[in-house]
Amino acid sequence: MTVHLVIPGLLGPLPETDIPGKLASFPLLKRCLARADQSPWTMDSQRTLFNLLNIGAEGDKDLPVAAISLLGETGDIPEGWWIHADPVTLKADGDRLLLFDAQGLDIQRDEMQALAAAFNDHFGCDGLRLYTVAPDRWYITATTAPDVQTSLLTDVVGRNIDPWLPQGQEASRWRQIINEVQMLFFNHPVNAAREAIGQPTIGGL
Repeated sequence: MTVHLVIPGLLGPLPETDIPGKLASFPLLKRCLARADQSPWTMDSQRTLFNLLNIGAEGDKDLPVAAISLLGETGDIPEGWWIHADPVTLKADGDRLLLFDAQGLDIQRDEMQALAAAFNDHFGCDGLRLYTVAPDRWYITATTAPDVQTSLLTDVVGRNIDPWLPQGQEASRWRQIINEVQMLFFNHPVNAAREAIGQPTIGGL
């Protein structure tokens, strides 16, 4: 039997130079890795995992990550096209916007339900619907296939969002959706209430 270990983010979201020092905190893992064959990859961790499971073809621009994630969480994939749409917070840094994930946002169930309702009211006529499975894991379903390539959230955390925005034939449409969501959430009572008690706002998807 061969066991493959794919451990994205083990050493943090940014590159580390002191790998041995970091692994000292995980003695059993260090022992296991010392006896393993290491296969560095240049692709993202999700594509690596799909390749190990023989899912998808060489050269696929996007893999059905959201649909399979949803299946794992709920046991079902409702009809439609699915895309990850996790909540994020945005922080201005000069003329840049830095993106951070939902860690530390402490999103409550009533907050995510209210924001999802606002999204669905606004974008329902465009064939888009937001599903909030957990406070930090949200999905958009579309009635037509989004002709767009996206980036892993883990690759973008702490960075300027501009180089990581959607690419492809429908890039301009999805960038407009992202901007509209930011404005929709900015003006929502959920974020007004969070600001009033000093909590970071839920700035977008």
